[in-house]
Amino acid sequence: MTQEFLKASAVLVALVLRGDGASAQRDAHAGAAKQPGFSYTMTATSESGAGVRMGITGGEGSRRYVAHAVVGPHRGRMDIVDGSVPDLFARGDYLLFDSTEIVIVHPATSTFALLTEQTTRATGAIDTSDVKMKVSDEKVRLDSIGPGDTISTYPTTHFRMTLGFNMDVEAMMARSRFGSEAVTDYWVASIPGMMSNPLLRSNGLAGSHGVPGMLRELSLRVDSASQRMGRTVVLRSSSVTRVVVGQGATIESHNAVQVSDLQRASVDEHSFIVPLSYKVVAIPGLPADSLGDGVKWKTPPPGR
Repeated sequence: MTQEFLKASAVLVALVLRGDGASAQRDAHAGAAKQPGFSYTMTATSESGAGVRMGITGGEGSRRYVAHAVVGPHRGRMDIVDGSVPDLFARGDYLLFDSTEIVIVHPATSTFALLTEQTTRATGAIDTSDVKMKVSDEKVRLDSIGPGDTISTYPTTHFRMTLGFNMDVEAMMARSRFGSEAVTDYWVASIPGMMSNPLLRSNGLAGSHGVPGMLRELSLRVDSASQRMGRTVVLRSSSVTRVVVGQGATIESHNAVQVSDLQRASVDEHSFIVPLSYKVVAIPGLPADSLGDGVKWKTPPPGR
């Protein structure tokens, strides 16, 4: 999914940062107070045909995982309690996130992966590769279906997003063409006081940040269309993606996410900090010539 880069720094600077981080983390744990927030359970399932590459959906075959999440004013944490996504996370791991980024923490190995940062850099590398790609026939449409179900006492509104495009790829004197269409249904709710959450975001793809140039315009169109859903939270989603490749062969994927047991809760924000001794690791299958230091996640969030 992604690629992370480590910015080499002088040994002295690294030691200073590490010392500052230790002090900040000790202060955070010593003075941690309960903060108002939310808790919920999230269940994600996917079923993909042969040929689907590994990713957040887990690649081909059937996948399922269940997680328990808590969200505070500045960060959130999602613990995997059942299931897995191969090469990303498994039971016992947890994800930390703020309004824009996600990291995956592996307590068993005292390591963590910078999911958003590595993804951003890996997709950005596409623009500088020798592969020529051209996107055409873009389609973006958001339809309002009407009132949806009530989920965890919150009334929802049902929207349907249709996203499609064709892509021509030229590499090593070979040319190929494929088409993709994804239809996603969202059930969204307005939840006052709940932090913007990249795992449950309804209002687009956060602009062109991290999106390759060939898809940047399409991403901006998705952002624009998604604004109609306002500042809401996705409490249920269901999507069907079809990719036509080669001789008309079609690869189909089905994905669903369901939030349940959503309620207000008191949360301890020091549980949203990565232990100081944990090391950054690359996500398997992605370039790892450089990795970020992840120091942001070893200190309390700004505004705490």
